[in-house]
Amino acid sequence: TNVAYVDYTTTATDTTTLSTALGGAKTGIDFLMIKIREAGSSGTPDVTLRLGTGDTSPHKLSGVGDVMLLRPSAWASADFEIFSSGGTTVAKVDILYGKES
Repeated sequence: TNVAYVDYTTTATDTTTLSTALGGAKTGIDFLMIKIREAGSSGTPDVTLRLGTGDTSPHKLSGVGDVMLLRPSAWASADFEIFSSGGTTVAKVDILYGKES
């Protein structure tokens, strides 16, 4: 199929690539949905998705139920980083991703 699901728990390591979260390098991603399902620790969960460490406009989620839906054009998962801001703010997330065709 063209859509896959991943259950992932973030870490506070800000160099964790989206490839790590997806269980391996993926290319041609045209659809990406990330939702905070529950807290993975004691604090309010948060998630940052960014295009490498130089990204000045990262996508951010905060709190259970927060969701992002992106329609990228053939993204490669290795180009992106996904992480939480600290050890007490890790999040258990649902990730759906796939290709248009």
